Amino acid sequence: MKGDFVTLLIAFVLIRYFSVAESGSNLINYIFIMKTIRERLLIFSQYFLGFLIFFWIISEIFIGSDWVFHRLDPLRPTFIGIDMPIQVQKQIYHIEKLFREPDSQARIIFVGSSSVVNGVDVGRIGNILSAESIDYRPLNYGAIGLYAYELPLLKKYLLDQRNEWVVYLYNTFSFGDTFHPQAIRIRWNTSEALRLANHSRIGAAEITHFSSGIFSEVFTLIRYSNFYEECFRRFISNRLKPTPYEWDYPAEDPPVTIKDLSVAQGPAPSEDFMRSLYLDSFLKNETIGYTGLRRFLELARQAGIKVIVAPIPEPDMAVMYPWKNGIDERVIDEKVRSIAENNGAVFIGRSETEYIEKQSSNFRDHVHANWVGRNEYSDWLAGRIAGVIGK
Repeated sequence: MKGDFVTLLIAFVLIRYFSVAESGSNLINYIFIMKTIRERLLIFSQYFLGFLIFFWIISEIFIGSDWVFHRLDPLRPTFIGIDMPIQVQKQIYHIEKLFREPDSQARIIFVGSSSVVNGVDVGRIGNILSAESIDYRPLNYGAIGLYAYELPLLKKYLLDQRNEWVVYLYNTFSFGDTFHPQAIRIRWNTSEALRLANHSRIGAAEITHFSSGIFSEVFTLIRYSNFYEECFRRFISNRLKPTPYEWDYPAEDPPVTIKDLSVAQGPAPSEDFMRSLYLDSFLKNETIGYTGLRRFLELARQAGIKVIVAPIPEPDMAVMYPWKNGIDERVIDEKVRSIAENNGAVFIGRSETEYIEKQSSNFRDHVHANWVGRNEYSDWLAGRIAGVIGK
């Protein structure tokens, strides 16, 4: 999208060039035959500002309008067969659409990685809460590869005053010490990111992240560029169809299940991105992930929003696979429990869902539940939350 932005800028300047040329003058002369540098900078800044205003109108007034959001969101492409940037963007697009809905009903938000996308059925949870006379609208704000450092970056959505409860369901890899390279342009808040990145972490890569994040934070068209492009391709090829299901995967029958391994696979190298997230979460006491969780709980407390923190079930078999090999999740759980309880959140321990984790038949892979596991976990989660809210 950076290239698209530059292309639009050049196109805008050329349009202005010809419009000025037709009126009897030449834009090149207009800029470069000025007597002073100040005059040149003034003219250039006027044209650049004009382009930004033009781009903002297209991005926010038209493409970023509520009308477009509410009509395009039901047509999101499914997970299978699309690139990762499109997947990241379409999930946040859905979250933003839910955020923009004008309802006044109190909300309970479930947030976390794709384990939450695929493992939490808010329809089932809503029915159980209603049966208990608990009047909340449960919403799934899960997003692929969403790490704890991103919680304060998503405060616009998570700390909406309609949200009375936020339930953060974390993975054992959620507290890494690295920015998610494919989520920078989409899940971003510059001021909160600056809080997270101390001076030792501000290098060339982080500067690039920030410059990319700033533009996407301002312009809807940049934030969702790959998603818009994919929708346009599907429209012209008559493939733009309503989303058949809310999960990443269809509810296959019989359900897809994780392969039971009799012998553990060797650990992935430490430089592997996913492996590094597990290792950071396990070995380090201070990461941008743990700092991000602490900061989010502080913001939630200031906003008067109550938070529940709990591990989302992962199959016991996951430790046999390369990424979680050798990781003691109890160490991570204890660090998270301490942060949660010291910052006014309710912490629910892993022991309560061990019975789900022990059944490989509840999972399709090392982090995602299948529909059987989703139903079982959602029923438990609804009952557990009803108990917490009812206190």
